[in-house]
Amino acid sequence: MKQTHPSDGGRQSAGQGDRAGQRERVASAVGLTARSGVVFHERRHALARIVHITTIAGCAGAGLSRGMAATRGTSYPVGPFSRQAPGPLDDGGGWQHQPLRNVRPNSAEVVLAGSTPVLRIHSNASASGWSHSLTGGLRRARHLHWRWAVRGAPVRSEPGVRAGDDFAARLYAIFDYPLGKVPWSARLGIRLARTLYGESVPAAALCYIWHPNSVPETLVESPFTSRVRMIVPGAQSEGQGWHDVSRDLQADFGRAFGDEYGPGMPELQAIVISADTDQSGGLVDAFFGDIVLSD
Repeated sequence: MKQTHPSDGGRQSAGQGDRAGQRERVASAVGLTARSGVVFHERRHALARIVHITTIAGCAGAGLSRGMAATRGTSYPVGPFSRQAPGPLDDGGGWQHQPLRNVRPNSAEVVLAGSTPVLRIHSNASASGWSHSLTGGLRRARHLHWRWAVRGAPVRSEPGVRAGDDFAARLYAIFDYPLGKVPWSARLGIRLARTLYGESVPAAALCYIWHPNSVPETLVESPFTSRVRMIVPGAQSEGQGWHDVSRDLQADFGRAFGDEYGPGMPELQAIVISADTDQSGGLVDAFFGDIVLSD
């Protein structure tokens, strides 16, 4: 934090405090905090070394192909990791790092699981994510498919609780949600937030979380914003290899926002993947296979 020199007589500090207070009031209105910022702020981050992963290789190669084959209709890979060489995540794949202000960032790299390139996000008392904007047919996709595996766990992980808002892996589906569907009080907050933080502030998102201790299909609001709804997608178990996930986005969106939005589903805007251990600590490696959208 920048320190004000005593000779300033507090004028600079007061001005900064007023601006900071305005941002804090807007953030509170829409739920924008450091913990929900992974959805809202985009930066680039230098990635690290090449690593060959052997501990999760046993069921990776053939399983990844099976996961791709399970997609319905026309499929749209989202910046596929399987087409990248091991090493730093290629900017050409469309993924952009989203660090959080005043939070130590994660690191990410493409590694080999068997013979298949996958993404590894390493989190050590840290948090950040990687986003991929969607265009064309990807925005109109209804089904979402991916594979993930986890090694390690946060010290505390508890859906719906601020102090426990650490998860070994997350996948966000961000929607191009019309403000006219948002309740008036939240709508005002989002408009003000977009004035301060940019038009990328979303009005609705689903967040799929890795949480083996929760009942499958648990749905809860984020403890930091009602505009993000968290879902536990099926049974999970740490250290037990890869888990295939296929979701009907329209059905999940209907559960989360249907009472407010009505029938149907808005177009998708972006996919974000992340891991976080900054709230409680811990050491986590989150592995993501190719993420695929389909009709």
